[in-house]
Amino acid sequence: MNSNGKNKDATPFHWTLLPLDRKQGQWMHGNSMRPREKNAIDHYFKDAELLKRYVENYNFVNIKETQPYNEPLLSMEGAPQQKQGLLDCGIIVCYIMIQIAYCNLVHHHLAQSVVNSFREKLTVKFLHDETLSWTKEDFEAKKFASLKEG
Repeated sequence: MNSNGKNKDATPFHWTLLPLDRKQGQWMHGNSMRPREKNAIDHYFKDAELLKRYVENYNFVNIKETQPYNEPLLSMEGAPQQKQGLLDCGIIVCYIMIQIAYCNLVHHHLAQSVVNSFREKLTVKFLHDETLSWTKEDFEAKKFASLKEG
């Protein structure tokens, strides 16, 4: 999810993760920028609570689930934290998603070199995967075809 925390007038800028684990019976909120001060409010967690309620209500009303979700929302305390001033939240969300998808351990600490390496691998995958990328010629052909149709 992409949200703006306590700055409600700002464009959303921070990526966090909100998976629902029906097997474990819980929602987990992964935030790579949890407040560093003890007992400080995590405004991104508050945003996650809003999204959780929205999904629960939507599923109950529109999908006609027999009962609403009752799973609690927990903070993923072991989520890796990004370094101050860096924009690694999206990369860390992708890392956590992959770890969860493959049932691997989510490491609590990621060295910056690991984050950078992971970013590089994702970029290479997106740019060189035939099913996820296109050539300039493909783009121009599709653009030309859409102009002919219009």
